[in-house]
Amino acid sequence: MGFTAGVEMSDWFFYGTLCHPPLLRVVLGRDVSGVDANLTGHAVHWAAGQDSAVLVTQREAVARGVLVRGLSSD
Repeated sequence: MGFTAGVEMSDWFFYGTLCHPPLLRVVLGRDVSGVDANLTGHAVHWAAGQDSAVLVTQREAVARGVLVRGLSSD
């Protein structure tokens, strides 16, 4: 991955259905490379009456997801 001057890069934690690579590709508009990751102090729950998950703070929980590094706002 190269460096682009003036572009701020950040790391993103994706969870729930966004851990599915084909769906994440559609959402981001391109393929990305991620690694399995855990976010301590948080849990993933299905939103009541929805087809999506929500991330909530929950002591001693561990949310499983995918970490993608170096994403820009583009």
